[in-house]
Amino acid sequence: MCFAPPWPVGGTNAPAPMVASARRRRQVGLGVLRSLATTVMLVALYYLLPLHHLPSVLLAVILVVRLLVLLAVSAWQLRLVIGARCPAVRAGEALATTVPLFLLRPPGWW
Repeated sequence: MCFAPPWPVGGTNAPAPMVASARRRRQVGLGVLRSLATTVMLVALYYLLPLHHLPSVLLAVILVVRLLVLLAVSAWQLRLVIGARCPAVRAGEALATTVPLFLLRPPGWW
């Protein structure tokens, strides 16, 4: 849930619940758009990067680098969720970023 002040925002005479609900809808809409854009970007990178050259690289190196990237992104997302004005929306964005990053693997790992 987004946190909003109980008084009117921006000098409007609108009741606080209407302002809070409009702000919440805007935050949720922006969160959905950011999540969609991040997922599309990760899938596009998965298909555009030359991943067919990875079999020549040592598998252990690939796994360690992949784990470090996943941990770094997860820590960054957790920091954003903790400091967010709407933590539920930011947590959804974090899941929309972390899950595709975890699921998209180089070809031949299945």
